[in-house]
Amino acid sequence: MINRRAQLPEVGKSRADDISSPAVSETPQDLSAQLVAALRDIGITADVRDLTHGPRITRYRVFLPDINQLDKLRNGMERLGLVLGLQNALPSISSGDQAKTVFLDLPRPRPTWENKTIKDLRDWVSNDPYDAEKLLVYPGVDVLGRAFSFDLAVAPHLLVGGATGQGKSVCLHSLILSLLLKHKPDVLRLALIDPKQVEFSVYQNISHLWGEGVAVNITDARQRIRDLVDEMDDRYARFNELGVSNIIEARRKNRNLRIPNIVVFIEELADLVMQDRDIEDEIVRLAQLARAAGIHLVLATQRPDAKTFSGLIRSNVPARIALTVQKSSESKIILDEVGAEKLLGAGDMYVKTTGSAPTRVHGVYVSRSDVEEILKRVGGELPATA
Repeated sequence: MINRRAQLPEVGKSRADDISSPAVSETPQDLSAQLVAALRDIGITADVRDLTHGPRITRYRVFLPDINQLDKLRNGMERLGLVLGLQNALPSISSGDQAKTVFLDLPRPRPTWENKTIKDLRDWVSNDPYDAEKLLVYPGVDVLGRAFSFDLAVAPHLLVGGATGQGKSVCLHSLILSLLLKHKPDVLRLALIDPKQVEFSVYQNISHLWGEGVAVNITDARQRIRDLVDEMDDRYARFNELGVSNIIEARRKNRNLRIPNIVVFIEELADLVMQDRDIEDEIVRLAQLARAAGIHLVLATQRPDAKTFSGLIRSNVPARIALTVQKSSESKIILDEVGAEKLLGAGDMYVKTTGSAPTRVHGVYVSRSDVEEILKRVGGELPATA
């Protein structure tokens, strides 16, 4: 079980989604003495060996002379947060890297946060060597400020969920820009489906688009998904002719073969499924079979529930990003465990990739002007309304 929470004031909505824009932060405080005293108050004897200030959380390496108090400490996070005056922001505990030590992560006040920007995202992308077989995406940094990435080609499909105003749309833009900054259109295409008709409009004329523009209504979305199923079937027919089973083998066998990866972004899947239940069957088929054809899904929603996201979708979309949600039941839908209801908001998230435990990540801030600037770099033509 993941155990963290903060209920913080919302950031103004004048910028893209509720993720803090860059600002000069205050210097974080060293609360070692207060932490030792608070631990004593809940019956734990401990010493702080050292600390590391991350972007939003300070990590304390805590030595426990009596290791038999570990379970008591694990069960005392809410009481510890109360003694420290963290309000609804709970501390969290993880295994230490030295004998008889644990790490205690204490959330800090928002004025002390260090936010990552589009410049950081560009640096992360440029610093990783190019590999056409990888689809690396960079949602943000871990709790210690280290760039966090994962390979969407391995994922191979991703579910992104979070309550309104918690940074989901900004997260999607960071994933899209990660791909656009790394790959040219002959290697990567994006199929964009946006029933909200807001988030993906800026990408309407980019050369990386697969299909005719951004699909913005149920009819276009249905047809786009069916076209993707047909594309998948056509690719497998070509693979059969080549005597291979997947896109990587096909490219290696025929170096002149130009079959781009296709990453499908669906903003607000719940709306599509509610309007047309048959779409779910097509999406499930893609999730089950499309990986080897080089087609990958990123499904996003602000309303994760069991009715919308059937077991078939969840079982075939193993990678997850959970931003702050309202209820523990919603966290279970996204992560298969509770915890996302206790995040800090403003782009704070858990990222769970295949076969790994959730990693806490603080999202990179991406504004509309950042997106437009990147599209100019990669050769995209901005829509007339931008």
